[in-house]
Amino acid sequence: MTAFSNRTLKMSMAVATLVSGTAFSALADNALKVPAALKDKGSVTIGTSVGYPPYVFYDTDGKTLLGYEPELHDLWTSKLKIKGNWKSADWASLFSGLQSQRYDVLMVGIKDTKERQEKYTIVDYAMDGWTVLYAKGNSKGINSADSLCGLKVAAVAQTSETNMKSVSADCENKGKKPLSISVFNADTQGLLALSSGRVDAVSVQTPSGAYYVKQNPDKYELLDRLNLAPGLVGIVLPKEQTELAEAYQAAIQSSIDDGSYAKIMDKWGMTSLAIKKASINGQK
Repeated sequence: MTAFSNRTLKMSMAVATLVSGTAFSALADNALKVPAALKDKGSVTIGTSVGYPPYVFYDTDGKTLLGYEPELHDLWTSKLKIKGNWKSADWASLFSGLQSQRYDVLMVGIKDTKERQEKYTIVDYAMDGWTVLYAKGNSKGINSADSLCGLKVAAVAQTSETNMKSVSADCENKGKKPLSISVFNADTQGLLALSSGRVDAVSVQTPSGAYYVKQNPDKYELLDRLNLAPGLVGIVLPKEQTELAEAYQAAIQSSIDDGSYAKIMDKWGMTSLAIKKASINGQK
């Protein structure tokens, strides 16, 4: 090896060391952005509503959390050098729990909307959308939003309920019968209503619907070409928690850049809903 190539190799190694050191320093800075109170406690409490696969659900033991959200959050908190403490409750009570400081953040496929941005800070980590699931055979001929007019549809309070009310209003504007909407606290309750014939369809988040069909291909079908209200989903924080929001944003972006985010999204069949840039209140 020539003297020139030796010098070149040493310079390359020095640059690599500098870049590596810079990346490590940036990651250390991310950890420093975690508010002192949380850093001292060493953990962040996440409010969620367990029972929404593939987002977050229990394993067969009824205790172990599974899903792409717990795996992503574990990835990000490891970068921020804190732990996650998950607490489950009905969806409808999550936001009041955040306001009363029962939780530090919320994470369960929550849409980033302009209305929520007025009250909260939202750190976006994926895309999402809504559709409907129905019994195998599709006896009601469901093939579009219009085909839901006059049908009985199950929805989750304050989430898909809003989407189904919008579809129902559109039906009435077109001179058709409105939807008969049954409101539940979780998808599982809606699926039970579908199985018993009390409803004709269940409004579900697109990834959840795909998961239910994958698990029960002889029982359900999904209107996969319908995507109601597509947009970003994110971690929800109190409005004033900008420091923690920036820490999450940095950790998410770091996981996108190093490829660890993509691996988890791919594992759970969420690749098509992955994002390339972490944002705060990114939904316009």
